[in-house]
Amino acid sequence: DQKSAMVDYGLPTFRTNIYSPSNLVATGTTGTPAPQCKPMSDFAASLTSVCSGTSVTYTAYPYGSDTITSYSWSFPGGTPATSTSATQVVTYSTPGTYNATLTVSNTHGSNTKVRAAYMHVYGGAVFIVPYSNSFETPGEFTQPDSRVINDGNDTTWHRVTNAGSTGSSCIMISNFSGNHTGELDSYIPTSFNFTYITQPVLTFKVAYAQKDATSDEWLKVFVSTNCGQTWIQRFGKHGAALATSPITGTGFIPNATQWRQESVSLLSFQNMANVRFRFECTSTEGNNIYVDDINVTGIVGIDEHSAVFDYNVYPNPSTGNVGVTFNLMKETAGEIKISDAAGRIVSESGERKFSAGDNHVSLDTNLSNGVYTVNLYVGKAVQTRRLVILKD
Repeated sequence: DQKSAMVDYGLPTFRTNIYSPSNLVATGTTGTPAPQCKPMSDFAASLTSVCSGTSVTYTAYPYGSDTITSYSWSFPGGTPATSTSATQVVTYSTPGTYNATLTVSNTHGSNTKVRAAYMHVYGGAVFIVPYSNSFETPGEFTQPDSRVINDGNDTTWHRVTNAGSTGSSCIMISNFSGNHTGELDSYIPTSFNFTYITQPVLTFKVAYAQKDATSDEWLKVFVSTNCGQTWIQRFGKHGAALATSPITGTGFIPNATQWRQESVSLLSFQNMANVRFRFECTSTEGNNIYVDDINVTGIVGIDEHSAVFDYNVYPNPSTGNVGVTFNLMKETAGEIKISDAAGRIVSESGERKFSAGDNHVSLDTNLSNGVYTVNLYVGKAVQTRRLVILKD
C-alpha cells in the first residue's frame, strides 16, 4: 500500500543520512572530539538563611560543556567578595539580603547566573518578653530584620487597615484572588531573646473562611533558633478546622466576632537567645487568612545571687528624662534597655557594673510620646517596668 511504499522509499535515505561522514563528525561518533559549546552557569550554597558571622560554602554546577577554563564569583556583603575557584567558603558579618553571581567561561564563550536576594543574613535578637503587636502602625509589620517570603511572586503577606481583632489593622494573605494552589508564603518577624525567660508562650488571633467545602488553606507556625537554617513546626490548622466563620463565596473580610485566639507553647525554647517565628500559609485558591495580636509572654527568671529589689522608674509619666532606682544583694554586671510597644529596643545604657545596695541611673531617652517597657538586666535576672512618655 501507499504507506508501506513511502516507508520503503524513505527509510533507506534516512538511514544513509545517519551514518553519513558529515553527520558522524557532527555527532562525535568517528573517534574525533565532539564539538564543544559554551558552558551554562549554575550554583548553590550550603545554606541560604544564616546568622551574622556564619560561613557558607558556594559550589559551582556548570553544565553544557565538559571544559571550564575560568570561574568568576561575586558575593556582595560577603568575605571574600570575589573568587575564581569552583568552590568557595564565604562569611557574612552584616545582616541583610544579598545577591550571588557566577560567570563560567571556556574558549567557546561564557555565561552568567545571578541569584537575586539569595542569601539572607539575620542579626541578633531584637525583641524581649513581654511582647505585643497588633499591627496598628506600618512599622509593626516592616520590623527590622523581618522577612516576607513570596513563593510565587503573586500576592503574599501584607498589612491591611480594613480589619483587625484589636484596632483596625492586621496582616493578611489573599488566597481568594492572586495566589495559586500549592503556593507557600511566609512572614518571619524579628527574633526574640528568651535568655531570662521560662515557660514562654506565643498567642495570636486568626480569622479565616472557606470559599467552599473543598477550600483547604493551611496556616502553620514554625520556630527556629539558628536564624532559619532549620525550622520546627509548633502549630498547624487547615480547612474547616482553621475556619472562624461560615463558608463565604466572596473575598472574606472578618468582623470583630470572627476571630479566634490560638496558643502555642514554646517550652522547649526557654532560655534561648535567638528565637524566631515563621507564619506560613499554603494556598488552595480558597479564601483569605488574617493574623493579628501576636503576643509573647513568659516567666521572668530569678537568680538568687543577682536578686533585684525595689526596682522603680520615675517620674512616670515622664516628659523625657527618666530615672531608675534598684537595690542589689551584691555587685553585679548589668544593663538597662527600653523597648517600645512593638518590642523594639529603642534605648540602651550599655553593660556596666552595678554596686551592692542602692543604685540610681539617669537615662536621657529622647523618646516620643507613647508607652514603653524599661528592662533591667542584672546577672541572670531581668525586671521590667512600664513607662509612659507624655510631652507637651
